[in-house]
Amino acid sequence: MAIKIVDNGDFVEVLGSGSVSPDEVYIAASEYFSGSPKTNVLWNFLNADLSGFSADRFKEVASDSAKFAPKRGDGARSAIVVKSKMEYLLMQAYVARASMESPVIFKVFTERESSIQWLQAE
Repeated sequence: MAIKIVDNGDFVEVLGSGSVSPDEVYIAASEYFSGSPKTNVLWNFLNADLSGFSADRFKEVASDSAKFAPKRGDGARSAIVVKSKMEYLLMQAYVARASMESPVIFKVFTERESSIQWLQAE
């Protein structure tokens, strides 16, 4: 699997590498969030190929992901980091859909450090 989950103390980082499918992301997230998840999550796709992602699955993924929001607690944040403008726009479309389904606050970035600062901001 091209997904690795790393506990960074006050946030967890989901690292994608190589070709990553939406199903792989969903399986990894389901396994992690079914336990005792952190409030803040960094979805790091800087080393991933997201060409297999498509907007037609966003409603389903957003609805399924929203089920885990209560376990993350109030004020939960998800930062998504991508490397290209096309991936940025694709993830912005996902964030728009997910924000309608979930109380989690989402934001898309192109730099890891900026995303960490946002996650750690009070």
